[in-house]
Amino acid sequence: MFKPIVFCTLVALLLPCFPIDAAHAKAHYYCKLWPINSAYHNFGEVATYGTQIGHANACQSTCNATVNSWLGTAANKNAACAASNNANLVSYSAVGTGSYIPGNSNACNGGTGGGHISFIGNNAFPRNLVVNGTSLSPPGPSTFSVQPSVPVNFELNDSLQWHAQKWTYTATLYRGSQVVESFSQKFPAFFKGCVQFHFSTQQASFVHGNLWKVVTSYATGGYSPILMSFTIP
Repeated sequence: MFKPIVFCTLVALLLPCFPIDAAHAKAHYYCKLWPINSAYHNFGEVATYGTQIGHANACQSTCNATVNSWLGTAANKNAACAASNNANLVSYSAVGTGSYIPGNSNACNGGTGGGHISFIGNNAFPRNLVVNGTSLSPPGPSTFSVQPSVPVNFELNDSLQWHAQKWTYTATLYRGSQVVESFSQKFPAFFKGCVQFHFSTQQASFVHGNLWKVVTSYATGGYSPILMSFTIP
């Protein structure tokens, strides 16, 4: 007569032999559209890979494309801009439960579009931040006034020494502790000269009454990062 205890023992011995569900090994990549203060639209999972390693850039590109497509509908963009008080709309991507990192920045009405970096093969520009045409040298003032009701432009200039490798330059603009825009780009090999970084135009109502900060990094020895922080009353 077959005894249940024998059957149960046999099952217990065989269970470890079954393959583990592959889903447990997957890394899930998420995407959100964040105005400066809070998440406006959550796109959820936009990609799945077998590992968390080596796919961050691909995930960020997928998130950027997802956000751009969604903002291509006028009703979506108008609603997002209204919710953010015309602040730039930044796409954020994350791996699993990791922190969200910023991607593309999309300007609302009155903006100039996303920021961009220009390479200039000479040292004609001083190391400074230009706010609505006024040059501020690091570390800058503690308070800086701009004309009310006028859109605000932030332009960063930096001088770089000759180098053989393609180092990455990153410039980030903060409103308080929140990222408004963050862009990175590799310089050409054997480059010496200036970098000009043009941030997107910001609406006056978004700028006034806040602490602003600009931070740079450049992955090469001897580079001194720029850190400027000041309040625009």
